[in-house]
Amino acid sequence: MDRSGFDISWMFRLNFIKWIAGGSVAIFLLVLLLTSPLIIKPLYESGTTIYVPLTLFSRQYEQLGVGFGNNEEIDAHIQILSSTRILDSLDNVFRFSERLGIDMDDPGGPGRYYRLAGNRITTEKTRYGSVSVSVRDKDRIYAAEMANRIVALGDLIKEDILLENRLAAYNFANELYNEKLEETLEMERRITEQGAPVKHMKEETVSISPAEIFSHAEAEEGDGFTPRALRQLTIYESELWNLTSLKNNYERVRKSLETPIPRSYVVSPAVVAEKPAWPPRLLIAVAAVISFAVIMVFIRIVRMD
Repeated sequence: MDRSGFDISWMFRLNFIKWIAGGSVAIFLLVLLLTSPLIIKPLYESGTTIYVPLTLFSRQYEQLGVGFGNNEEIDAHIQILSSTRILDSLDNVFRFSERLGIDMDDPGGPGRYYRLAGNRITTEKTRYGSVSVSVRDKDRIYAAEMANRIVALGDLIKEDILLENRLAAYNFANELYNEKLEETLEMERRITEQGAPVKHMKEETVSISPAEIFSHAEAEEGDGFTPRALRQLTIYESELWNLTSLKNNYERVRKSLETPIPRSYVVSPAVVAEKPAWPPRLLIAVAAVISFAVIMVFIRIVRMD
């Protein structure tokens, strides 16, 4: 069998090595030129790392307002940081759409802006439970400022959302408490209108339970008590328990409304980048050289066949 096709000694010949080396140098320099700032405007990347605070009031109360949010709170916070409300705020402050060359007055302008701006911003949860926010922009200073502003805007948006929810919970708890309070006062008024025996009944039953009232109904009947009055008192005492429970819930919700919502814990704020993050000129140039060498070897083999 003719095995001359497997001879690769030509790859080590001086002429072929010089040809590959010369072409590789030319390709390397050409790629560096094409990816230089004179032709492609570089993008600078700045990022910040934060820990999401706990926002559930029950946990805040237990932990004295100190602690990090769980996975659900982290995911919810990432959704806020990735929302279009953040992008709208960045556009209002930094004119981000103009920097991307997008006219927001065009019919498809906002959608195109959200897509391109979203590609410039990366928000993700790290393996340590923190959240990293990075921004790429042609201006290195703006990249750092926007990354830090996203964190601040995320806290403001979360505060607005939670405040709205807390206000709704407060109004609901307040309504339930006031309704039960009116019902209890009305029941107390009706019992009081029955006269002295009722007053005697209330004084005698301050420290006993409804079960004890029923067990002593017959014995107390001669002192002015009636089964009907005892039943009224039992119902009244039950309503007081319900009123106390609603009041405690109302006070808890009111306290949560007065408690300030904690801000994100900034571990490392964004700083101005020293070097561009894109395009990776050296990496592209090396990849182009390797591709050139492989293609030339392939062409040589095909020509030999």
